[in-house]
Amino acid sequence: LESRSTPAKMIGDDWLSIERAGMVSIGLKKDGTLWQWGCIEYVTDTQFEPCNYSPEPVQVGTDNDWVIVHADYWVRAALKNDGTLWAWGSIDSENNVAPGPPVQIGEGWRDFDLAGGNNPDYTTYLAINDDGSLWSWGYNSHGLLGLDEPDGVFRSLPEKIGVDTDWSKIF
Repeated sequence: LESRSTPAKMIGDDWLSIERAGMVSIGLKKDGTLWQWGCIEYVTDTQFEPCNYSPEPVQVGTDNDWVIVHADYWVRAALKNDGTLWAWGSIDSENNVAPGPPVQIGEGWRDFDLAGGNNPDYTTYLAINDDGSLWSWGYNSHGLLGLDEPDGVFRSLPEKIGVDTDWSKIF
């Protein structure tokens, strides 16, 4: 393990987006492939290591149809061009999405984001469905779910927020 005090160029120049979360970074290449490096929890469809350190990017599976990727301290999630959303890591202490290969979270999504913290219980998802409706699930802290519920409520499945169908982007 080498520590650097100045920036160093990563391998390749074909990255579309990169997110850092906790001890792992995850990147989406222009060819639609997904990559991780750092403390990798998921490597391939058949290999799982709880924290397999890799200083170089390692491809997540073999698919090349990923379009959006987001991460927080405990969870990585990515959207495919067919509208399916996939997550891996721990969404909560009940392991609703356990460490291992990506698990599908519905379909028909066109945008999403997630927010969390240093505790896997606190991840909150927001997503926009193909019909323009807004959905949320995960942990409700300070009203993040948008469902007019008290702090501490956990929703394991997506739930529609309101009736509007003109949502276009989540920032």
